[in-house]
Amino acid sequence: MDRVNIKQRAKAAFLGNYWKLVGTVLLAIILIGGIYVFTADKESLYGLKDGFSFSVNITSRPINYVAILYSIFVGNVVAVGLAKVGLAAFRNREFELADLFYFFTGGRYVRTMGTMALVTVFTTLGFICLVIPGIIVSLGLSQVVYLLVEDENIAYMDAIKKSWEMTRGYKGDLFVMILSFIGWFLLALVTFGIAGVLFVNPYLTLTFAGYHNDLAGLRGMTTEVEVI
Repeated sequence: MDRVNIKQRAKAAFLGNYWKLVGTVLLAIILIGGIYVFTADKESLYGLKDGFSFSVNITSRPINYVAILYSIFVGNVVAVGLAKVGLAAFRNREFELADLFYFFTGGRYVRTMGTMALVTVFTTLGFICLVIPGIIVSLGLSQVVYLLVEDENIAYMDAIKKSWEMTRGYKGDLFVMILSFIGWFLLALVTFGIAGVLFVNPYLTLTFAGYHNDLAGLRGMTTEVEVI
């Protein structure tokens, strides 16, 4: 996979829809992970979801169970909506803020929520085993959000199996892609999140959508791929 080319195209697509993507991605991040700002503690379990950090808290505080339930029933579904936005923007297609809530409508909710709940369970079990297995599972299931966008009728386990097969031989490459953003993550940190809001998060969203786009093309999947 040509990571440099993917990032260049992602950056160009982002800058072409700058303020629209900044606002959409910011709202998505607040809806997906904002609850953890209020509930997180030192006993959180971290993983990767569509390029973003998230946590599943395993302590016994009641508020933590509220956060887990929110993530399962709301946050995960918004994450799939964000994947829809990312793919559309990367492919130079029209997208709207309302796309974040697309999978709550039209009978899509149960399938989307159920599939993403399984992803959360498998990822959590991976991290319970050890950090490295958790990272491997996270990378292997990273394409589920996009597969749910590409095929709204895909079966629960089919999305998980397809993501695992899709990333076979590319988990290391995808991990290197994540590591390539370390400098940007540090910039977001030292600017107290300002750089994250105004650049890093939307850029990251489109980059990982682009990675899926090109990986799908490489695998010969019958999806709406545009490989330039």
